[in-house]
Amino acid sequence: MEQDISKATNSIERLKELIMAPNAKRKLMDNQAEVVHIIPEMEPCIGFQQNSPYHIYDVWGHIAAAVDEAAGDYLVRMALLFHDIGKPQCYQVDENGIGHFHGHGHVSAKITECVLTRLSADPVFKDEVVTLVRYHDMRIEVCSKAVSRLVGKIGEELFNKWLLVREADVLAQAPEYERQRLDKIANLRCIKERLKTGAQADEQSKLKISGSDLLGIGYEPGPAIGQQLRLLREMVQKDASLNRRDILLERSSKVSK
Repeated sequence: MEQDISKATNSIERLKELIMAPNAKRKLMDNQAEVVHIIPEMEPCIGFQQNSPYHIYDVWGHIAAAVDEAAGDYLVRMALLFHDIGKPQCYQVDENGIGHFHGHGHVSAKITECVLTRLSADPVFKDEVVTLVRYHDMRIEVCSKAVSRLVGKIGEELFNKWLLVREADVLAQAPEYERQRLDKIANLRCIKERLKTGAQADEQSKLKISGSDLLGIGYEPGPAIGQQLRLLREMVQKDASLNRRDILLERSSKVSK
């Protein structure tokens, strides 16, 4: 049992060494047989032609190129190593002879989970890799609602990693389609940052008191309460340190006198 665990640990460390190499594409291609020995599920990808105008490599070549294009982030590169591993199982050809791989993200995620479990990967790391693989090719509208939904599902940190996976994936495809796809990713990143800034502003401006508190210090029910709350909100937007219950009540009591 201990020997099996040691072997699995050595295997995943070897994968890390290969994908984190300065020239990861060359390293993976030169050590193809070793990769297949560690991940037999990768063998069908080697030489599997995609027959798509969006791709210039076979599946394995694309995987190696995508890993190489990625930032030097272990989680991102591991996700890219597995992101298309399920493609051979999903291959379909349309009436024009163009290859398609519908649902390959989910199939790849299942394979990834099996492989990383077998290799005794850290459970949290494994789950993050599987999530990135599952969603790497999802269609997403360039709008606040879609970005907010995905951030809510996978978390902001993993959403940022997801964008890096998407970028590397695109950079390993046909260059003539690169600009449009990279622009979409950039727009998604801008939307996420805008949502984050807005959420931070909302949190800062969320008052530590309410209308009930103003009633409690002598305000009469009516428009004056809403007006005072607006004034307080403007005040704390300019200086968040003033958003304290004692300060807000003191400022409000002065106004009410």
